[in-house]
Amino acid sequence: MNGERKPEAKRKHYKTRLADLSPWPPCGYVNIAQMMAALGVKAPQTVYSYVAQGLISEPEPIGPNRVGWKVERARKDLDELPGKVRRSRTAETLTARRLAARETA
Repeated sequence: MNGERKPEAKRKHYKTRLADLSPWPPCGYVNIAQMMAALGVKAPQTVYSYVAQGLISEPEPIGPNRVGWKVERARKDLDELPGKVRRSRTAETLTARRLAARETA
């Protein structure tokens, strides 16, 4: 190689998973990518955090390795979400309300 440098290998550009922005079916199930797009979040962990906080319902198993939300229930959860997350007068989040309730109890 007589002191010559090898040309630098091109870095591999991995495709990032894009949220599925297609319209929801009239009935059936919504997958995690569609739920992430509807909530406007980038990580599945955020969706499951909302589930753990009780902001949205739990997904149902729809196959051996898949879970999903029923379309009707997911739409209802998303409609109710702004009322659960913040109060209009105090702008207090649901998590802050739960922590305050635990301290008083």
